[in-house]
Amino acid sequence: MTPEAAAALSNAVAQLSSPSRAARPLRAPRVLRELPPLWIAGERHPKRSSRTRRANGSRGRDLKRLATLVRRQAVQRELADALRGREEEIDLFHAALLVSKYDNADLDIEAYRRQLEQMAGELRQKIKAGARDRARLDA
Repeated sequence: MTPEAAAALSNAVAQLSSPSRAARPLRAPRVLRELPPLWIAGERHPKRSSRTRRANGSRGRDLKRLATLVRRQAVQRELADALRGREEEIDLFHAALLVSKYDNADLDIEAYRRQLEQMAGELRQKIKAGARDRARLDA
């Protein structure tokens, strides 16, 4: 499990156990309620049929869909947090990366941030202090 998926799952569990949810009965998401029963790893069910094998394949797809759903919800929350506050203070680069991460779980936001900082540092070295707009554009 990727660190992002683990964090998303941890957040989902934390939300389920938050005090605000304590008054309401917990109910598993529909995708979990529809999963076939799990067998202990390595144990063979005596009546395992082709239907059971298809259900197990379906279970894997359902779990992947659930993991995607949990990850996307975590990204949505993070994006909503990133867009809060005054417009001048919003980090549009970070928000754009979060939009990309919604569909690309492997996107490494920090790697892109480091690359942007490196490019900005190179530009700072090329642009002299007090340079006019034209000189800045030429850099």
